[in-house]
Amino acid sequence: MPSLTGPALVEYHYRELPPEQQQQSANALAPVLAEKTGYTAGTVRKYVGQIKRSDAASATSAAQG
Repeated sequence: MPSLTGPALVEYHYRELPPEQQQQSANALAPVLAEKTGYTAGTVRKYVGQIKRSDAASATSAAQG
């Protein structure tokens, strides 16, 4: 695993999850990712929210072409 910290570490572990698990809410994913990253669930939830918003924005702009 690369030596990542902060949001990058959470995103790394998030991207390792199967797509169907990535569809879960940030609240549902927080305990799973917190265990993998060592961060608190609250911190992970915030980072997952940022990741999901970024993904949604990318999907919207790609769809608008």
